[in-house]
Amino acid sequence: MDINKETCKNLYQKYFRLHNPIVIPARGDVPETTYTYLYIRRPDQYRAQVGDVDFVIGDKEYSELKESLQMGSEINGAKIFDRPDLDMVELSDPDIDALAYVSTRAMTEKVRVKQ
Repeated sequence: MDINKETCKNLYQKYFRLHNPIVIPARGDVPETTYTYLYIRRPDQYRAQVGDVDFVIGDKEYSELKESLQMGSEINGAKIFDRPDLDMVELSDPDIDALAYVSTRAMTEKVRVKQ
């Protein structure tokens, strides 16, 4: 894995562009994906999990997911992330020491701009 040194100049940055993307081939009903950035999570005194991952879905799908949770639908391990400045759904499993977040492309751009 070769990390672009250009992006390392900002000490507070957590996204680093890879020189060579990592391609994960399709398997079953899971489509192929390509990773172009390495994300290094900063330690968080309020969260014990050692890692997290973000998933981006379409605006319509996200609205449907969020609305179903707001209406009381129970989706195992899913809850609306409790921060007014971040519009995301948090996914967790007590047996896994990581969290996942679901949001829209607009939300990921908003978060990236803050970096």
